Amino acid sequence: MVRVFINDNNDVFVFRCLDRPRSQTRVFDAGSGWGGTSFALERALSAEAFTAATAATTESIAAGIRSRVRVDGVSLSPVQVVAATQLARQRGVDGNVRFHLRSYDDPS
Repeated sequence: MVRVFINDNNDVFVFRCLDRPRSQTRVFDAGSGWGGTSFALERALSAEAFTAATAATTESIAAGIRSRVRVDGVSLSPVQVVAATQLARQRGVDGNVRFHLRSYDDPS
């Protein structure tokens, strides 16, 4: 399945999903920089999961749905990782969007 979305800067992103979102959707953002794409992915996928769940049951709540989406971003810049982590905390998504100082091809 291919998905397309546009972030706040009108950048168009196309990504391929292997399957429909399951109990938890995880995304890896290689070269996450300041976190813009990571935040946009979390927001888009959380909204999609919320829409799917509320169509299935009226007992779904936004916090429960949001916890189903996890984005991990990696960057080689310590400054970007610190700044993106602070932005995640300010936006209230630090439990869902996390940033790591490492190379995208680091197996750890």
